[in-house]
Amino acid sequence: MQPHDKKRCAVCPRPGKACSRCGRSYYCSKECQKFDWPLHRTLCASFENFQQRPDSQKRRAIYFPVDSDKPKFVWLPMSGHHPSLGAIRETFFSGEQFWPVSIDENPLQRTELRHDILLQCHMHFRESLGMNQSIYSLSGKTCSYFKGPAIAYCSSSGIRSKSTGRVVRDYGDSEADPSEFDDSDSEEDKAEGSDEEDIEYGDDSDTEEFLEWNDADPTDLRAIMDYILVIHGNERLLGALIQGDAIIDNSTSTKRFSGLEIPPTNHGALCTLGPDSTVARLFGMPLTLMLRSEKDKPHESAASAEGANSIIGLLMLNLETKHSESFGEIPERFRAKTIGTVAVIRQDGLPIFSSYLEAFCAWIKDDLRPSFADTHQQCLAELELKKACTKDDKKVIEHKENIKELQGKMLDTITRARFYAWCKDKGFELKHL
Repeated sequence: MQPHDKKRCAVCPRPGKACSRCGRSYYCSKECQKFDWPLHRTLCASFENFQQRPDSQKRRAIYFPVDSDKPKFVWLPMSGHHPSLGAIRETFFSGEQFWPVSIDENPLQRTELRHDILLQCHMHFRESLGMNQSIYSLSGKTCSYFKGPAIAYCSSSGIRSKSTGRVVRDYGDSEADPSEFDDSDSEEDKAEGSDEEDIEYGDDSDTEEFLEWNDADPTDLRAIMDYILVIHGNERLLGALIQGDAIIDNSTSTKRFSGLEIPPTNHGALCTLGPDSTVARLFGMPLTLMLRSEKDKPHESAASAEGANSIIGLLMLNLETKHSESFGEIPERFRAKTIGTVAVIRQDGLPIFSSYLEAFCAWIKDDLRPSFADTHQQCLAELELKKACTKDDKKVIEHKENIKELQGKMLDTITRARFYAWCKDKGFELKHL
C-alpha cells in the first residue's frame, strides 16, 4: 500500500496539477481530467460555497440522497468534539437507524487515504427504503447494494508530539502489501549502504493520542466510489476473453478478442482473481486476469491445446523498478505454452470492451514495446558498468540514478494522451474511451 500523496493524479499514479476550479483534485493531463470529469463535476462547482465552516460545531460532509442522481456537500452537526449521531439520524435518515462503513484506503489505487472516511448508511436488506440513486448512478449502474440515504464524513487519529504537534504515528498507516512493488533494499543495495536517515520519534512522555474530525472534499468522493465499486458492485461483469495462440492458429473463424459476461451470482463460483496488469494500472485502467477455479481448470493436455497466449504477456510486462535486468520484459510465467485462453476484467467492476482491449494491447505491442526494448538495453549497459565498480566507487550512485532515470522515462510513456494519439493515427474508432 502506497502512502497518501496529495498531488497524485486522481486517475493514474503520476504527479498532477490542481483542478483550476476546486483546487483539490489533481490531474497529470487533460485526458485523465476528462476521464474523471463525470464523477468530479458532481461536487467540484459547489465546493466554493462550502469553504468556510458556519461555526466550530460543523464539518463538511458528502451526502448521498436516495432519490437524486448525484451527491452534494452538507454541514455535519457536531456535539462537542464528536459528530452528533442523534442530529445526523434525524436530519439525514428520518429518525431511522444507520450503520457505519469504514474506509481507510483506496483499493483500486492501492494507496492510503489522507484521513479515514466513515460512510453512514442503511444496509442492503432495507428494501423498503429504495435503492440509493446517487450511488447507483455514480457507480455506472453497477451497485444497487445501498438502500436509503448515506452520508460520509472524515477523521484522523494517531499519536503526536505535545511540544511540536508533529504526528509521530498515524493510525491510518498500514503495512506494505508484499504483492506491491518491492521498495525494500536489495542485497546489493544493503552492501552499499542506505541513503535513508533513521527517524527519531522522541520521548514517549512527550506524545499524546489524538482524534480529529475533518472536512470532506471532492477527492474523498473518488475514494468512496472506488471502494464501493470494488467491494459492493453487484451487477454482472462485462469483461473480455483473449484466446490462446493455438486456437487462433487452428481456426479461421475464432476471434482473438471477444466479449465476456459473468452473472452477478457467479462471480465467486466461476473465478478467482489473478495478477493485475501493472501497465494498465499506470494507464489508469485497473485490469486483472481472471483465473479458472481449480474444478474448472482443464487437464494439462487440454491447456496445451490452447497453447501460449502472447497477448497476455503484453499486459503483464514487468515494470518493477527493482528488477533492473528484466524491467520492461515479459515474465517467464506469462510465456508458458499452457496459459491458453484468459479472461480479463476491470477490478472496479466497470465494463472493459473487447474492441478497447484489443486496441490497448496493439498499442503496447507496436508502440510501447519497441521503445521499451531500446531503453532496456541502455539499462543493461548501465547495470554492467555499475557491477564493474568497486563498493566505494562514487560512480555506483551515478549508474543507479541513470538506471532510475531511464526506467522513469519508460513509465512516463504509458499515458492516455499517447494512446489516444496512436489510436487516431492507426484509425481505431473507439466509442468507450
